[in-house]
Amino acid sequence: MTDLICSLAGICTIAYGGFVDYKKREIPDIVPVTLILASLPKGYIPERLIVMILAALILLLAEKISRQELPGGDLKLICSVIFANGPFEALAILIFAGLASVLVGLAKKQPLKRHIPLCTYVAPAFIFLEAAKLI
Repeated sequence: MTDLICSLAGICTIAYGGFVDYKKREIPDIVPVTLILASLPKGYIPERLIVMILAALILLLAEKISRQELPGGDLKLICSVIFANGPFEALAILIFAGLASVLVGLAKKQPLKRHIPLCTYVAPAFIFLEAAKLI
């Protein structure tokens, strides 16, 4: 029962974040905070915290090396998704979000190098993964 409540909290939170990110191009701080809090009952907190911190350091290093800006909301979202789901599931979510972004861009004839509302693309992949875990 706890897994169901945690998953529903995560689904509702990410759906809200995706909607707000699409409309305002910002991810409310409540989204990553709630994702992390909703995943605490799953356990393995020290391991997930270490992986989240390592991912944040890698992303910040990649940002410095590539001289490409990674908005703070996107960094918080990626780290909270990694904390909530683990590195491999988070990677799958980000790959599906990236593919969706490319497909939408191609359909709308937009350039590949553009700023996207990340949470808008992460939300469907996250929701699909959480729903698959519940089945």
